[in-house]
Amino acid sequence: MIKILRCHRSVIWIIALSMLLGCCIHCGGQSIGYRIAGDHKRMPVLFENLNNLVVIPVKINGLLPSKFILDSGVALTLLTQKEICTLLEIPCDRKISLPVIGTLDSVTGCISTGVRIDLPGVKSLGQNLVVLDEDYLNLKNFLGNNVQGIIGYDLFRNFVVEVDYINKMITFIHPDHFKPPRRHECIPMDIINNRPYIPCDVTTEDGHTQTIPLLMDLGASFAVMFEIDSAQVIDIPLKNIETVVGRGLGGDINGLVGRIRGFRIGSYQLNEVIASYYDKYQTPEPSSEVRQGAIGGDILSRFHLFIDYNGKRLYVKRNFSFSKPFEFNLSGMEIAADGIELNRYTVVRILPQSPADRAGIVPGDKIVMFNGRSTEEMTLNELNHQLRIKPGKKIWLRLERDGKWIKRSFALERSI
Repeated sequence: MIKILRCHRSVIWIIALSMLLGCCIHCGGQSIGYRIAGDHKRMPVLFENLNNLVVIPVKINGLLPSKFILDSGVALTLLTQKEICTLLEIPCDRKISLPVIGTLDSVTGCISTGVRIDLPGVKSLGQNLVVLDEDYLNLKNFLGNNVQGIIGYDLFRNFVVEVDYINKMITFIHPDHFKPPRRHECIPMDIINNRPYIPCDVTTEDGHTQTIPLLMDLGASFAVMFEIDSAQVIDIPLKNIETVVGRGLGGDINGLVGRIRGFRIGSYQLNEVIASYYDKYQTPEPSSEVRQGAIGGDILSRFHLFIDYNGKRLYVKRNFSFSKPFEFNLSGMEIAADGIELNRYTVVRILPQSPADRAGIVPGDKIVMFNGRSTEEMTLNELNHQLRIKPGKKIWLRLERDGKWIKRSFALERSI
């Protein structure tokens, strides 16, 4: 799903877009797929890492350069800005209404068929495109970057996809020319409803360890998300925070955040991992899909990955980010970008009893200066990075409130 929030940066993409799976069966046209241009067997493409999300350059119908999130958690390609279709004269072939969770009951859009979404050196032969009537996700505001859509299964089914987070490079490899990397560990992967699931070992705070299948979700920025109900398999940590754990097509999604003692992928052990929890009955998922949770970018970005849908294998090797600590919103602020250049920043949410709350910062405050720098010179990605570097870091802000400038300061600290 979709994913991108940054109060705690648990973005729940899985909930936001997974309901689109049902539409795939009923679309009027069928996706044709992708091919690598020329005689090349592999094609590297640089990407932007925005809050652990892989954002790739695309061109719509060979004309309009755009940016899409690469998301293994969605089965269809999504366009959030309808005006692009108007500009490119892309017709709507069928109107749709999607059930969602959040403040809205449903959202509307349409299916356009035969649309080309090309990447550098990777050509589309035409595919189905879900076009939202309104920009319900506000991707550009919460990412601070002009991102217009999300793409998933249509790419993964055609290639073995290598993701190198350190060098910000994604490589599309023709399956017939893929050789399993020697130094990577091979993990079995199931493809259910066109989405990948891998087995993971989860150790809760009482020391109990169990293996559960989790959706591998490149389009989510959280570390790990668990579904909960009256018979949940994973116990919720005693020390937790009730907060917004993500943003879906219908608005904010509420849940809990805490730490689990351990998390293992293959032989790789991660400790004190931030975990999010949400009520599974909030989600309008197809009943045929059994899922207990998802792994997001805060874990996946610690590995060098080869994702092989056709071979049902995931190859992983730890990278230089593997040992960095997991942190959850050390400031207590969630910030959104606006303005023509997306370099004006407004506080949109404050966690109660957080450092920002105790400093007297309130939603609606506009951040003008950050530790002596004008925020117009900073990106939202950089700003959020500075707010989660490490506990104890001192933050000085100049804010604009009701036309007046005020100063506030606080130290970053862990809430869980």
